Amino acid sequence: MRIFSRDAISSLQGGRDLAYDEIRSDYLKTFSKAVTAEYHPSYEEVYCSNGFAYVVATYSKVELRDGKQIETGRTRSIDVLRRDATLGWQIVRSMFYPIEVKK
Repeated sequence: MRIFSRDAISSLQGGRDLAYDEIRSDYLKTFSKAVTAEYHPSYEEVYCSNGFAYVVATYSKVELRDGKQIETGRTRSIDVLRRDATLGWQIVRSMFYPIEVKK
């Protein structure tokens, strides 16, 4: 969870803002289970200026079903990052929304 600043805020379209502890809890629920899916990022835009940056990406959720990889979900996101005191980067704001997957 080092990628998230302790003062990070995350929100899913239409939902309420989540603070760091809630973000951490959601990630643990999603990624600590037995691996049943992979998330494939596609980075469309990355911009950096001074101590801030943003990343626009689409994440595809891919599951193995009957021996075939099937895309079962897609999420579009924008993350705003801030350079920290160690010159590393941390997410301070994460906004995302689901995209309908055509079947």
